[in-house]
Amino acid sequence: SWVDNQVQEIYSHTTSKSLENNAKLFDHVLNTYDRVQGGGLLGVSTGFLELDSLLYGWQDELLYVVGARPAIGKSVFLSNTGVHVAKQGLPVAFFSYEMGASQLMSRAVCAELHINASRLKSGKLFPEELSKLQESKKFFSQLPLYIAKPTDPTPASLVAKAKKLVRDKGVGLILVDYLQLMSWPQGQNREQEISEIARQLKLLAEGLKVPVIAVTQLNRAVELREDKRPMLADLRESGAIEQHSDVVILLHRPEVYRIPEFPSGLSTQNTAQAIVAKHRDGETGEPYLAFDGPHLKFSNFSRREFDL
Repeated sequence: SWVDNQVQEIYSHTTSKSLENNAKLFDHVLNTYDRVQGGGLLGVSTGFLELDSLLYGWQDELLYVVGARPAIGKSVFLSNTGVHVAKQGLPVAFFSYEMGASQLMSRAVCAELHINASRLKSGKLFPEELSKLQESKKFFSQLPLYIAKPTDPTPASLVAKAKKLVRDKGVGLILVDYLQLMSWPQGQNREQEISEIARQLKLLAEGLKVPVIAVTQLNRAVELREDKRPMLADLRESGAIEQHSDVVILLHRPEVYRIPEFPSGLSTQNTAQAIVAKHRDGETGEPYLAFDGPHLKFSNFSRREFDL
């Protein structure tokens, strides 16, 4: 297919180097260890300390899948980590099949500047919020965050644009929102379509040597359970997505379902979990995140009050 040809072309310039000698490979292992031992991460920071300690940052060549039910905050999470990475100086490409570029920028502005999203939409910002907004144009103009709208919902369009952005802008992280809004015309059924789309995203990560984070919808089984806790089996067409992903993160906000406490006894108010349900090359875990709905922002969770 055209997409496979594009992916093969991505690989072609490295074909001669594909048989690395053992000395170079050993040096890479040693250099990686030295970097991590010095307090660094294997990849670029996610923006969330507990998630970084589990995942070692977003790593090149890996496909990350972030799943949740509607209104839990999948797009917010994606936008938050994208802006964080761009602020570190690494260019980021954000492919959105759901929202327009201006809407995504609006969300990023609210989270970064701590501006109330509802007041921004209704034109009723407080004076201090309006001042922050007016003063931030230069910051956002220079932020290496490229919001791309693919011309069609197929992997072919995404691959072509991603390849160009990596080549021309030095993009080092690709975000996709979201997987079920993409299509694979040759697929004979939806499960086959999703499987091929997930496979192409994994090939894209490997071919361009960048992390790819794709958002996915979870099925309604979550809402049939008493605790509303998501699990791997809730991934729509779960076998296909799980098979091709390196890491699966399931966002959990029981507060949405009016559940007052986590099993640990911690209040669910303004609190989420980023459940690492699959980690091909590391540990799983369930780190807490703070969630600020009015400002569309996930952030590090402070355990101080709970520990007392």
